[in-house]
Amino acid sequence: MMQIELTTPRYHDGVIFFNGFDRTFRAIDYRFDLPFEDHRKMLEMGIRQNRIVDVLRYLRSGLLPSRYPTLNINGFVGTVSPQQALHTRWYYDTGKMVEWEFFWDWYPNEETKALMLKSIQNHLNPKSPHPLFKELIPYRYDRGIQIDPIPIYRLAGMVHADAVWLFTSEDKAQELKEADDAN
Repeated sequence: MMQIELTTPRYHDGVIFFNGFDRTFRAIDYRFDLPFEDHRKMLEMGIRQNRIVDVLRYLRSGLLPSRYPTLNINGFVGTVSPQQALHTRWYYDTGKMVEWEFFWDWYPNEETKALMLKSIQNHLNPKSPHPLFKELIPYRYDRGIQIDPIPIYRLAGMVHADAVWLFTSEDKAQELKEADDAN
């Protein structure tokens, strides 16, 4: 099992993506604030930068193609994986393609959704702020209240700065061994 524990990434810079059809997409580049020693450890693990994209790519490298990493933020647990619908391909002003992981979503599990639904009212009461989220959780009212998946980079801006982000993924070799043991 691979685990990486970090705190909420901070605003680093504004970034503009292009798609070749005179369309632009403005986003915020959030980066993890790492002490020198932790940054060195990440470099040793193969994570080149302190961006969410780099952490997700590293965790995905050791997983089976059908599996995605889990993200636990102060007990709020979900899976980080691609969006349901593919989007147009975006690129940086340098011409380099934007990593697919930039557009991944955080899909809260059922227990987390229940916690989120229970606490939606806290957002409407300034005297009782939400313990994790500093802005309104995305939800909709089509057949009762439903929690929507949250884009990973939007999540970075929604969560309080001191929250612990624990990324976890099963090692590919361990998953294959467990599958062999089951057979």
